[in-house]
Amino acid sequence: NEGDQSKVEYYTEIPEGIKPDIVVIDSILRHECLLKALTLPRPVTIIHDNWKQDGFICPSSEKVMEQYEGKVFIEERHTDNHGNKWSTATWDLK
Repeated sequence: NEGDQSKVEYYTEIPEGIKPDIVVIDSILRHECLLKALTLPRPVTIIHDNWKQDGFICPSSEKVMEQYEGKVFIEERHTDNHGNKWSTATWDLK
């Protein structure tokens, strides 16, 4: 987990009455945002930038999401500092 853990509620807050059908995760506290997205009413689409690459390699998130079928889009021409290809993962949760 990266980021200031005292800010989790701030980063994961969804205003009352709002029911998102798409969640984009691309910043700090990504694991916490992912966990919050999984609590939302279905259907919901989760888009997670920089999945399994430098800056966000999180075994906890990988473990949580292994039960869901998703897609990973890989940018073949762009790599992180360790040679991992840039990727974005998506899950359409019904």
